[in-house]
Amino acid sequence: RLLSLACEAFPRCYLEIIAIDPDAPAPARRRWFDLDDAAMQAALTAGPRLIHWVARCDDLAAECAARAATGIDAGEILAAERATPQGLLR
Repeated sequence: RLLSLACEAFPRCYLEIIAIDPDAPAPARRRWFDLDDAAMQAALTAGPRLIHWVARCDDLAAECAARAATGIDAGEILAAERATPQGLLR
């Protein structure tokens, strides 16, 4: 599910809710966001919650350093993109 959070300052801002489709076949690779991890699946049995987040930025190294300075571990960094009817999300 996608929810637009767009405003004048952030015209492409949105919230996306991601979950495993129990009716879909398993992909050939591990799913993003640790969704195939047993500990993650156990944690999610209590209900939905914010686990991961994604943001686009111009300087990834600087953004990661800024997060680390506040004690936030960014975890594994992955470049990702996909086409949508509104354009490419990258």
